[in-house]
Amino acid sequence: MSAYGLFKNTKYVNLVFFMKAGVRIAGQYHVPANTSASVRPSDALQQARGFINVSNASVTSSGRQSRQVSFVSLALDAIAWVEFPPLDDSWIDQ
Repeated sequence: MSAYGLFKNTKYVNLVFFMKAGVRIAGQYHVPANTSASVRPSDALQQARGFINVSNASVTSSGRQSRQVSFVSLALDAIAWVEFPPLDDSWIDQ
C-alpha cells in the first residue's frame, strides 16, 4: 500500500472466502512483515475484529460471473467458511 508514500512492509497469504450469500472471494490477506512465521493464517484471522481486508481479489457470483477488485472489506459474520493453503505455502513475503 504505497498511496501517499505510506508504505508498510507486509506479507500475505492467498485465501478463498465462501460467503453466506453464495459469493466466492479469492484474494490476498496481509499482515505486518514482522508477524512470526509460527502464526498460522487461521490464527491471524481469529485476531481480526469485525472486518477482514482482502486485496487483489477475484469476486465470483453464484451465477459464475467473475470480476477483479483491488480491495474488499469482508464482514466476519458474512463469511460461511475459508479455504486455507497448505501450511508450508502460507505466508508470502512482499
